[in-house]
Amino acid sequence: MPGAPMRVLLVEDNPGDARLLREVLADAHPGGYEVQNADCLNEGLRRLEQDDRYDVILLDLSLPDSRGLATVSAIQTVVPDVPIVVLTGTDDDTLGVEAVRIGAQDYLVKGRADGRLLARTIDYATERKRTEKAIRRALNESRERRAEIAALLEAARAVLEHKEFIPAAQAIFTTCKNLLGATVGYVALLSPDGNQNEVVYLDSGGLPCTVDPSLPMPVRGLRAEAYRTGRVVFNNEFADSEWMRFMPEGHARLDNVLFTPLIVGGKVLGLLGLGNKQGGFTEEDARLSTAFGDLAAVALQNSRMLQSLEASEERFRSVVQTASDAIISIDSGGDVVSWNNAAEAVFGYSAAEMIGRPFIRILPEGFRKAHEQALQRVVATGQAGSVGRMAELVGRRANGREFPLELSLARWKTAEGMFFTGIVRDITERKEAAEALRRMNQELEHRVQERTAELAEKARILEAFFSTAINPVVFLDKNFNFIRVNKAYARACARDVSEFAGRNHFEMYPSELKTEFERVLREKMPWQAFARPFLFPDHPDWGVTYWDLGLVPVLDDRGEVDFLVFSLNDVTARHTAEQARDKLQEQLYQAQKMEAIGQLAAGLGHDFGNLLATVLDHVSRAKESLSGAAATRHSLDAVEEAARQARGIVQSLLTFGCQAGARRRPVNLGAVLAESAYLLRHTLPSSIELVITPAEPPLWVNADPVHMEQILLNLAINARDAMPNGGTLEVSLSSAGELDEGRSASAPGPHARLGRLVVRDTGAGMPPEIVSRVFDPYFTTKPRGQGTGLGLSIIHGIVEDMGGRIDMDSQVGHGTTVTILLPCIEPPTEPETQADLPLEIPQAQGQLVLLAGGSPYERGVIGATLRLLGCQVLQADNESAMEAFCDDHREKMRLLILVDGAAFVGRAAERVQALRASGIPTPVVIISEEADLEPHWGAETNVLVLRKPFGMPALRKIICDVLGIR
Repeated sequence: MPGAPMRVLLVEDNPGDARLLREVLADAHPGGYEVQNADCLNEGLRRLEQDDRYDVILLDLSLPDSRGLATVSAIQTVVPDVPIVVLTGTDDDTLGVEAVRIGAQDYLVKGRADGRLLARTIDYATERKRTEKAIRRALNESRERRAEIAALLEAARAVLEHKEFIPAAQAIFTTCKNLLGATVGYVALLSPDGNQNEVVYLDSGGLPCTVDPSLPMPVRGLRAEAYRTGRVVFNNEFADSEWMRFMPEGHARLDNVLFTPLIVGGKVLGLLGLGNKQGGFTEEDARLSTAFGDLAAVALQNSRMLQSLEASEERFRSVVQTASDAIISIDSGGDVVSWNNAAEAVFGYSAAEMIGRPFIRILPEGFRKAHEQALQRVVATGQAGSVGRMAELVGRRANGREFPLELSLARWKTAEGMFFTGIVRDITERKEAAEALRRMNQELEHRVQERTAELAEKARILEAFFSTAINPVVFLDKNFNFIRVNKAYARACARDVSEFAGRNHFEMYPSELKTEFERVLREKMPWQAFARPFLFPDHPDWGVTYWDLGLVPVLDDRGEVDFLVFSLNDVTARHTAEQARDKLQEQLYQAQKMEAIGQLAAGLGHDFGNLLATVLDHVSRAKESLSGAAATRHSLDAVEEAARQARGIVQSLLTFGCQAGARRRPVNLGAVLAESAYLLRHTLPSSIELVITPAEPPLWVNADPVHMEQILLNLAINARDAMPNGGTLEVSLSSAGELDEGRSASAPGPHARLGRLVVRDTGAGMPPEIVSRVFDPYFTTKPRGQGTGLGLSIIHGIVEDMGGRIDMDSQVGHGTTVTILLPCIEPPTEPETQADLPLEIPQAQGQLVLLAGGSPYERGVIGATLRLLGCQVLQADNESAMEAFCDDHREKMRLLILVDGAAFVGRAAERVQALRASGIPTPVVIISEEADLEPHWGAETNVLVLRKPFGMPALRKIICDVLGIR
């Protein structure tokens, strides 16, 4: 919308509707409308009286202070030239149509008008209003306007001569009767209810008639035909026709009749009836009677107008005074005798300044002489060529400025003489508007050319889009024959574009989609499908592909399907990715379950570890208290060994539950294998032969011995279950050369040596789909209740954590081979030492030890060991008690043992720092199951770490080292 925004006055009391209309206009043409709101009629009228320069008015017909069509009339009274668009809240068009009939430009039903419709309605309304104004101007300057003025003056003169209708009608009837040769007849008017024919004048022609003419005559028979059709009807055999049955008894004989309707304003208001013409009536009689009927209708209309004219004469004068055109009357001498308000506004002279003064005063000097000569000629000859015609002249205002005007001149006479009345219109604005219209036409023609070029460019772009679109697009006719395909579709089908024209889609590519296509054709509704599988019949090597499909029917002007647009999108890659995503989600779910099991394992390992510590402690005490009884000591050795193995299992549980790290140290794989052979032989049934092949030279790795034993035991148990009928289990160690660079990030170097551990069975074997999942957590092929699916998963995690690699090869009927590659290290330079202390119990000679934290059970076990060593023990179950003991015994206290239990979880380091800050240098032993609390404090801090679970010999050793007991 070029130029300044269109000014809109919205008269609407509903804030929601007003806001909605503002938003709709703003969306239709941003910045194109300046909307001002009035919430009632009086507010709208006040705004219009203050400023009438609005381009359009949006008017609600249901306002707090006005309802219905009176609202339109009130607005038109103030601003007759501003277009009005009526807003109605109902679906009944009657009110809107009636509003348009009385002067509104258009109407809209609220809630059904979108931005485009509302903007277009406003544009049309303003254009229609401009057109109406142009038409009014044209009418004022046309012959029709001059004819109306002349007819009005002649009609006024006829009204003066025939003020009453009846004498005028009598004169018209008599003239018509005499002219046509009829002998009887009447003039009648239609009753107000439209059912009776009321006679106002009767001429019986001297024939006897006993019917009272004042009685009503029903509208029926031939009269009804004239009323209904509005045309002259006659019958020359009336006496013998069916119409005679409607004649009342005593009526004069009628041989023939003719009825002429009196039509006023398009309605038949009466009849002029004639009868008994010698020889009958003719079509010529009908034509002539029509003219007389028109005269009678004019007389009827004039008489009715005269009845109201006398009462409204003053109102007529006010209309003249309020007319927008200047109306000026002069006498035959050229002096002004009438000067209305519009004349004052146009010429700048008041009525007092002009009445009685020469008319030529308002003409430029160059026009005055010609005007005087023309006026004298008309008065002398009675002929005026300019009367009844529209002429363009030049006027002169009181300030001397000249301007173009239009003059429509009428001549009339009275007893006082000849007069002339002119209707004068200032056409300065029209001239300017005509020039503006000319410029607008040029601009419009230019825009049409630009729009044509724009449409051509859009057509080119659309063609380019269709041809170069990445996704396949197809146009199909109603029989699913190809109309056009784009290059992308041809490429997807591995064909040329020219191969498709005229061929049927489902003959080339048969599929069950034909049912969906037929439904779209039948229901005329779009259809979509996602990731539909399809196998190209002429390219089976491509395999199954997946496609997003869309079919849209394009309808013609009659609402029938013209053609179909079929679009496709190859989503094979997306479908594959979604399947992979689903698998990853399943793995995530399994990992979450494994995390929960790990937390459970950590809790169980913690509690079970404490119990094992107690078992080991009591076994150690029992062995120390024995001086002989070799058999008893042998049993205690077996119990102690079983407890140590159980402690290793607990450590695995803690490692699996991420609660404790592996205790790695240099391990001889051959030694581990040899130590595990005894357990393996007792685990396997006699039907399974165990073959062990050690490595030469020995292979050393950095590992937790318990983990290595766990790996061998789990693999042996799986092999046993795979050979229910017996077989051979081979376990071998060998060197695998150097590790390829990049194979494992945890390897000690890019070319480190590898140790290969191979476990091979001759069992039933597994298919590939099972092999691919054996390392997944919770996956098991064993019956419910006979396996958790965690064994191989834990082995896989241990090997990966050591920087190694595990592979499985299995074939149904040919057994399974598990190969584990581990990075090797150099053999240690010092031989392994025994962790246990000799059985002799040293004495601490009463040195004071503070034991803080842990559970009462743990403090009891550790305290008993300390007392056996000869220590004096103080126990603190919380931080406050520990701090109090430290303050009271800082001089005597020789050792502080912090057990990381419920009261000290994760705060051991913090407590040590607080102790040092308070000036207490006492050595500290931290007993914890955390994996990252290694003795890295440094010698100056005098802090050692003992990780749970532990044996009493390990506890005695660390206490003796700290206290200096030998």
